[in-house]
Amino acid sequence: MRKILCRGWSPDLNCWVYGAYLDHCNKATCFLGEDKPEYHEHKIIFDRLIDWGLPNTIKVADVELESIGEFTGEYLNEKEVYEGDILEAAGNIGIVRYGEYRNTFACNKEKHIGFYVDWTNKDTCLRNDLGYWISIRSTDVQIIGNTWENKEFEQ
Repeated sequence: MRKILCRGWSPDLNCWVYGAYLDHCNKATCFLGEDKPEYHEHKIIFDRLIDWGLPNTIKVADVELESIGEFTGEYLNEKEVYEGDILEAAGNIGIVRYGEYRNTFACNKEKHIGFYVDWTNKDTCLRNDLGYWISIRSTDVQIIGNTWENKEFEQ
């Protein structure tokens, strides 16, 4: 079984927390079907070491919905790559996203689903698949931030 890891910005802790994402609905909506966004709390569940020899404790932190990103399972220059990270490659800027995309170099332009790089310059002919950029293992490809801390890059 693969481990699904998410990160989110916790305003209460004033830092990033890493763990399992929970969308907690705090109202019973099953009878009326009135599920509203304001009924949902977004949380990351994680464990913390208290002291050597003692068991880790489970913690829950409220996180900002827009900051939540899933771990792609990939590392770039020994850093974990998350959805919402901003990459710089070949002088271009791209945002790591999850969803349906078409690879720029695919002859038949078939659709793919997964993590990809959404280049901000739409005129570029760079590949979209994240795996390609991870596999070239070049210092020319770097994570330069994320869309939560650099809102000017979010589209």
